[in-house]
Amino acid sequence: MKRETMKQKKASINRVVFGLVFFLLGIGGAFAVMPCEGTVYFKIPSTWTSAYAVAGGQKAVFAPSTYPGWSQISASAIGGTNAATEFFIEQTGANDCNSGKCVFRDSMDVLHLSNAPGRGFGCTDFGTTGELWISANPDPAFPNVPYFNSVAPDVKYFYVFLPDDALWKSAVPMMSSNGAPGEALTADPVRCGWYFKRYIDEALPTSVIIYRDDDLNQENAIGLYGAWDDDGVADPIPLSTYFSLYGTSNLYFVADDSFWDVTLEAEGGWSTADPTTVEGSCSYNLAAIIYDTDASLHGAFTCVPNWSPGQTPAQAAANACYYDKVPYNVVSSATGQVPCIGVTPGIVDPILGTDGKPV
Repeated sequence: MKRETMKQKKASINRVVFGLVFFLLGIGGAFAVMPCEGTVYFKIPSTWTSAYAVAGGQKAVFAPSTYPGWSQISASAIGGTNAATEFFIEQTGANDCNSGKCVFRDSMDVLHLSNAPGRGFGCTDFGTTGELWISANPDPAFPNVPYFNSVAPDVKYFYVFLPDDALWKSAVPMMSSNGAPGEALTADPVRCGWYFKRYIDEALPTSVIIYRDDDLNQENAIGLYGAWDDDGVADPIPLSTYFSLYGTSNLYFVADDSFWDVTLEAEGGWSTADPTTVEGSCSYNLAAIIYDTDASLHGAFTCVPNWSPGQTPAQAAANACYYDKVPYNVVSSATGQVPCIGVTPGIVDPILGTDGKPV
């Protein structure tokens, strides 16, 4: 008789655990909320003024998405605290799908904008992506037959590998598109040094500049030729042109030429294939000086160690460490009371300086 392996034991335990979970759920009745995690994206029809996810006798409104033309809602917000294993989409949220304003799925897995009976959307529709995209059919011959998918329609990814140095490791990478204010890029959850921007069913920018959030003047920005432009001025990346030129949905740019191989060098750091061998450091050692300051540097440290609440100004006159020429004073004279509480609020300004650094 074969000895059961650790992997087999683990699988057996998992089956028991999941079995108990579903058994207990069955005892308690239907799920109190949508039993899945994810985000529902819905392109509201032009004839609609709003959209609601209806489930368990509750409605939840779709909010504007960061992707132009789309609205979104979290699966956890659907159904509220009531039982719900599926949901429908309605324009008014009146829980009256007989009004013909609901989006249904029938037994043939075809979507209809009609009052035909059918089941709603459930967790299995999310697939493995944690996303569910619902919109009108792009085929004008079937305007009333929307489609859904667990993968976003017309999705494009722009990946960029940033310089693997202390400056970029200690800042937030920003991307300015078509001259607009910059927005933070998303860190790749799998590989260090990589960041990306996802475009969903939208026009791609014609001009892109990548810079650090502590470099507001973009003096060390990344452009078409990476981080080493000879004239010190980054040439904007014609991103839409490059996507068309390469004819791809995933475009990679290695902006640090020290990571180039022969293939990347021939393309100036650009690639349609994932450069899987390119990966940066997951940590970086930064030099820093940490010290205890004193009254000669900041007035917040001007006080006697045994200062106590209620002490009079005269009693505080023993404060021999008061410096009238200190750059930052918090009291007007040596008789001022400065509590020695260990943490003094107001030492650091609540806003960043003009250079984006703390003051």
